[in-house]
Amino acid sequence: MNSSFVLFFSSMILGIMVSFCSNNLIMIWVGLEISLLSFMPIMTGESLLNSESSMKYFIVQSLSSSLLLLGMMMMVLDLSFLSDLIMSISLMIKIGVAPFHSWVLSVVEGLNYFSLFIMLFMMKIVPLFICSLMNINLMIFSFLTMVIGSISGLIQNSIRKLLAFSSIYNLGLIISCIYEISIWLIYFLIYGFILGLLLIMLNSLNSNYLNQIIMVEFDLFKKLIFWSIMLSMGGLPPFLGFFNKLIVIEFLISNECLILVITLILTALMVIFYYIRLTFISLMFFSSSLKVNLINVSSLSMLILVFNLLSFPFVLFFKSLV
Repeated sequence: MNSSFVLFFSSMILGIMVSFCSNNLIMIWVGLEISLLSFMPIMTGESLLNSESSMKYFIVQSLSSSLLLLGMMMMVLDLSFLSDLIMSISLMIKIGVAPFHSWVLSVVEGLNYFSLFIMLFMMKIVPLFICSLMNINLMIFSFLTMVIGSISGLIQNSIRKLLAFSSIYNLGLIISCIYEISIWLIYFLIYGFILGLLLIMLNSLNSNYLNQIIMVEFDLFKKLIFWSIMLSMGGLPPFLGFFNKLIVIEFLISNECLILVITLILTALMVIFYYIRLTFISLMFFSSSLKVNLINVSSLSMLILVFNLLSFPFVLFFKSLV
């Protein structure tokens, strides 16, 4: 880890903190741009595909930031509805929800898994925070994002595109409860934790496509770890990811958003399907030896498995405090 990486990563965290600690939109925008400019050197690599992805990401983010600033200027001119509309569209473009999601798919293919985690998780925190401060109905974006994110993920062979569509789908759930900050923030943090575990596992396997997982030799216990993380990502009970969908369903029912509840349930089944498909691929092809030496199992692997299996009752308790 070189000093320039530490500098840019620290600047990115600083930009996020500036946005969260500011009490006016201009400073929130400044913090957002600091994090963007700090992320660009991190995601830029030596390969042509990597440089192409970083350039596409910069163009899209610059366009959306310009629209966001235009919306803020209209707010000063007391054009409240028009400013909210422009700001909403700019934020939807920035985080990549449907129907503004096409750029995400072309960008993710050129990123390593660490940059992918930053893009799919850390760089979305501030735009979602700004969305929660606005006073405009975003339910149509939530509906489209859940439907497109779930259906499109069924036909993907690329792991990065699969994770991109999964992220798009989860953004649809977050937007459905965006005005209740305690709910969407808990959802987003749990999603980020599970995504981080999954990307660590995929990076260790050095796999980019679903069919590559078949060829990777790793022992049965690691397959179980991978299996538990995948099912948790898909939201299958009793894993941790199911808690996210449960709190959103309860919130939507309490607010009588029955159309979104039905959409969430139907699309969640499709998301679970393509994660179960990937899970079966990883479990179907065992290594030549099925002996599992539990003495040599790392404490981190054991911790990940136990956390995914046993955390659900505890998060239910914390949910009751929200």
